[in-house]
Amino acid sequence: MKRIYNIIFILLLSCVTSCIENDLSYPDVDVEIMNLSVDGAKEIDINYEDRKISILLSETVEISSVRFIEFKLAEGCSFIEEFPKVIDLSEPYKFKMKVYQDEQWTITAAQPIERYIRCDNQVGDAIIDVEQRIAYVKIVETQSLSAVKINEMKLEREGSVVTHTYGFVFNNGQSQMVMEECSFPMVLDCSVSRRFTVYYKGEDIEWNVIFLAEPIAVGMKSVNAWTYSAELQGVTNGKGNPVFQYKESSASSWNEFSSTTLEGTTLSGTLTGLSEDTEYVVRVSNGTDTSEEMTFRTGKAEQLENMDFEQWHQGDPHDCWYPYAAGGNDVWGTANPGTNFVSTVNPSRPEYEHVVKGTAVRLESVKALGVFAAGNIFSGRFLEFSFSTMSAYLEWGAPFTSRPYSLKGWVDYAPKIIDITQDKISGKPNPYKDLKGTMDNMQILAVLVAEAENEADKGPFPVVSSKPGVPDLLNDPRVIAFGTIESSENTGGNYKEFECVMNYKDNRTPAYVIVVACSSLRGNFFTGALGSVLYVDEFHFEYK
Repeated sequence: MKRIYNIIFILLLSCVTSCIENDLSYPDVDVEIMNLSVDGAKEIDINYEDRKISILLSETVEISSVRFIEFKLAEGCSFIEEFPKVIDLSEPYKFKMKVYQDEQWTITAAQPIERYIRCDNQVGDAIIDVEQRIAYVKIVETQSLSAVKINEMKLEREGSVVTHTYGFVFNNGQSQMVMEECSFPMVLDCSVSRRFTVYYKGEDIEWNVIFLAEPIAVGMKSVNAWTYSAELQGVTNGKGNPVFQYKESSASSWNEFSSTTLEGTTLSGTLTGLSEDTEYVVRVSNGTDTSEEMTFRTGKAEQLENMDFEQWHQGDPHDCWYPYAAGGNDVWGTANPGTNFVSTVNPSRPEYEHVVKGTAVRLESVKALGVFAAGNIFSGRFLEFSFSTMSAYLEWGAPFTSRPYSLKGWVDYAPKIIDITQDKISGKPNPYKDLKGTMDNMQILAVLVAEAENEADKGPFPVVSSKPGVPDLLNDPRVIAFGTIESSENTGGNYKEFECVMNYKDNRTPAYVIVVACSSLRGNFFTGALGSVLYVDEFHFEYK
């Protein structure tokens, strides 16, 4: 009777799916851009929802005449009017494309130009007024303005050259205007303002630079505390030989740390050999002046439960494999409850023979109910599967407050050639459909996440399988650190150790950690290779 029920259920599900994917009755009218190449573009972002193309240009490009090398649309898409080869992008450019109906699109461009002046004993960055072509440079008051060492200067676009400078110098009590050719580093009398000439593409551009004496006291700027080390930044006033002094909060004597770097007035260094979860104090001293103290605490060397993947059990609906002990903490989840709901398919399951130690995880890319599913395991929970939307609802992230340097572990990967893809995902063009015929890729992902400020958004990240690319972990403001390993390497049946370094955006304390292993990188776009198999074992966090 149970077998008959399952057959009827699958037939009903097929009817629901066929109603959703009725492309014959309702043709998709979205424009699709196949290839876009722009001369001098550092980044190109195509936003289909807002119908906007954003281009980040290098400094060498003339923004008033940006050359489009290639602009290729998918078959059936076209421009209303012929698209020009060269466009003035100093203002947003609007144009129209169509499939079955007209769509108005906008192209915008940004072109940040790096400008700087760097001197010995400089206080902060130069203040640069581009419109007036005036720059202000603050120098610590103990440094004589009559002999300022300028190390570097860039005031116009890449490729420009600071050729010469005009300034007043005193000779026999007389003030004289003197021109000097520029070759940095160089020492100049900057008691009064100086004029610098910048040559760029046949034009001489004049800049005025004013040097100001700035009173400054020694002090601590910041501490970025890790588990066994701390990155220190302080301020010095140009006197003596500045060092950091530190000690445990409960200690009576100070230790001196002099392996530092001095840039302008900023003193920096990385203090090592600290104890975890311990309170310290630190200060700056130059032998004459001593700053106020700053207190910090090192982090804990925290690990997630079951990172060695030893704990598993089977349960409903059809002997589904769960990566935690029966009745234990569900720190880890898989997509098994979705693929296993009306079948016996388990893309993720324990491996007892091919292991590094004890039990490993075997992840395989398969089809379930005719839908591609990559084998995966993640920190978080599988919540439910909706047949009305054909979507799996997950939570990515387990509670975690430490700040590891990296995720380490072992992988063995046997990829196949990608043979499954589709043109559209949730009615939008699939950006990875052209990967068919190329080698599949696996992914290891490690992400630290802060708690949301909005009460309604607090908790782990919600993930819906029918919305690929959501959440956007690279750009989400909650993300503190992000690390990923993506590889198509066939390890030949042997385990290979990996280290996924986590790149930190800031030093906030995390609330959750997301760890993901997946046999097909683009599985959330229903793109991958049937039979790609990834084994993972013995995960752990490294701390510094």
